[in-house]
Amino acid sequence: MSAAYEASRACMNRFLAETDSDGWLHSCFHTAVNLFFPLPPHGTGRLVTLLAPERDLVPDSLILPADAFAAVQRLPAAGQVKKRGALIRWEGPSLAVSFGNARTDNPEIPACRGEDIGCAAAQVKARLQKPHGLKRLPDRDCATRIRNLYRLAEYLRRGRTEEAVYWLAASAGAGPGLTPSSDDMIVGIIAALRSAGCRAPFPEPEDVYAALEGRTTEVGRHYICCALEGGISETMRNALRGDASAWDRLAETGATSGIDTITGLEIGVRVWIKQNRL
Repeated sequence: MSAAYEASRACMNRFLAETDSDGWLHSCFHTAVNLFFPLPPHGTGRLVTLLAPERDLVPDSLILPADAFAAVQRLPAAGQVKKRGALIRWEGPSLAVSFGNARTDNPEIPACRGEDIGCAAAQVKARLQKPHGLKRLPDRDCATRIRNLYRLAEYLRRGRTEEAVYWLAASAGAGPGLTPSSDDMIVGIIAALRSAGCRAPFPEPEDVYAALEGRTTEVGRHYICCALEGGISETMRNALRGDASAWDRLAETGATSGIDTITGLEIGVRVWIKQNRL
């Protein structure tokens, strides 16, 4: 029996929204299903994330009605999927999801004072007392990874793109999670620098995507590249805008993913504020 559904909300970058591609079901979780679409000739694949109704949007995602999300969760892993414009469809079983009437652009990094980001991040971390994911590594490894992330933030701030790509590749893929802890921290660093006012050139997403091949998960490098394009989750965007409840939702995301992102925000604003005080 065929079934057709309409996404209740959706966001996606324009190129992906308008491009036809054949892909597959990449991974399935309690509130998210990831689809992967290779997009030559640009050299990067893209994930499209199908979300349960209670979720906030993340870059390149569709929020589905409960019955639609349940139907998608029952589809076989690695099953083939076709994207034709604003229609995503499977065959055997026949199922389609349309998002054309619901799509907006990905949530963008808003402008914010670095001091405000740092203050809000410190407050939520002090209240929750939840350690970031790199704390699960041996102490020396954790310290080395954090130092490398500070180096990355500094090279990003200075617009030193070659060095930034090197430290991105050296830093990614560490810690637990489908998006490893260091990847969430990298997203936080990028967002903090841009939000606080850094306008230095950042590495091209295509170059970073290639550099991260085999160094982290597909989900991790997808979100890093989205952040370089200026796209972040709806939750983080609202937090940076000053929504206290969004900071709490961000902190509670995943086992450590939210706290990892907030740690990255702290690193980014510390590097930015320190330089501006010199």
